[in-house]
Amino acid sequence: MYWGQVELHHCEPKEVERFLTQLSDFATMNKISLGPLKNIVKSILLVPNGALKRNLSSEQVRADFIALGLSEEKASYFAEQWKVNSPTLTRLAVGQTLMINQLIDMEWKFGGN
Repeated sequence: MYWGQVELHHCEPKEVERFLTQLSDFATMNKISLGPLKNIVKSILLVPNGALKRNLSSEQVRADFIALGLSEEKASYFAEQWKVNSPTLTRLAVGQTLMINQLIDMEWKFGGN
């Protein structure tokens, strides 16, 4: 597996706070526990973040999704989306990484329940 720590690059504290509020509202509306929902979102964020950091090809992303238990069809769909969108995401990530003082560690925000 290629996935690592989750970080939001170049996110303003207000944006993170708004996202966490929306997550809490979603949990309340759907009568689900916020802690497990945060863990699911964190896992979802690990996938593209790790793939970007390691500059994975769409085939590597597909293989990892299959290893994580996704069906061939879903893994292939995500891999195709990765192929189309990863160049833009990479450009954005590089630009944001240069602003080191604005990094926010999602482990800090999502850690704990």
